[in-house]
Amino acid sequence: MEEKYLKIIALPHHESKTHKKMDRLKRAAQFAPFAALTGFDQAIIETSKLTHIEKEHMEDKKELINQKLEILNKYKNPKVKVIYFEDDKNKEGGNYLIKIGKIKRIDPDNHKIIFIDQSFISFNKLFDIESDVFDDFTF
Repeated sequence: MEEKYLKIIALPHHESKTHKKMDRLKRAAQFAPFAALTGFDQAIIETSKLTHIEKEHMEDKKELINQKLEILNKYKNPKVKVIYFEDDKNKEGGNYLIKIGKIKRIDPDNHKIIFIDQSFISFNKLFDIESDVFDDFTF
């Protein structure tokens, strides 16, 4: 088998006189991976995300949260841990998240807790509020 190629093995590499040699980047681009299903990876990730249905609060739970908000409103920048529900933007349901931070103010007109970092949480998305401030109170 080697004998067949002995005549050509020592010949110089052919260079075209009509076409310039392609640079490495363009040549490499020819062999780049091709995604036939654009967005398919993101769709799989989105589908695999678990979401939960928001739990409906009982009246006594709403009253407890209102009491805690009234207490927090008397303190300057209290540190809190808030458990709240965030709707999923792409499908039905959402997830319960935790935010730890200092409250800038409680806005009863717009039904929001506004944090020092300018983020906010709507009252109707609150699930629970914890703070050292509540240590002196019994609920």
